[in-house]
Amino acid sequence: MAAKPLPPVEYLRQCFTYDPTTGVLTWSADRPREHFRTEARWRGWISCYGGRAAGYFDWAGAGYIGLCVGGKRFWSHRVIWKMQTGCDPISGIDHRNGNKTDNRWRNLREATQQQNLWNLPTKRGRLPTGVYVRRSGHYSVKAGKVYLGTFDTARKAGEAYRSYVKRTRGEFAATR
Repeated sequence: MAAKPLPPVEYLRQCFTYDPTTGVLTWSADRPREHFRTEARWRGWISCYGGRAAGYFDWAGAGYIGLCVGGKRFWSHRVIWKMQTGCDPISGIDHRNGNKTDNRWRNLREATQQQNLWNLPTKRGRLPTGVYVRRSGHYSVKAGKVYLGTFDTARKAGEAYRSYVKRTRGEFAATR
């Protein structure tokens, strides 16, 4: 499903200020009067929200920071992307470090849905990601649907997995 188009960049820049080093999106304290139906709503909104951090955590249970602009809901990282680049994201936005609430500019990058999935934090267990114990006591390795072989130790199997995903997935390989 395609993401809904964001409001024009000029409108977003009138609504928010963004600090790329902290990743904080803040409601503008001098938002234009024409964004509101009445003078009273404008004054009330400015006194309540102007200059405060924008957004709320975990909208729809996804773990991102969401916000409402012009009566429509958006993810804050998408708004930030448009404010910084002037364009809607072509596909999706990935958080490099896997933290969905870390909206610092250096942590955001455009990504396909597949690349975004590759960068999901891996499950922590007794064995490295992608490694399974065989009945024979050896360790098998799979990355997605690709079988990478059998190894004598879990450590060697884990190294094979990390090497493969770094080679095939590039900067989107989650090996943390």
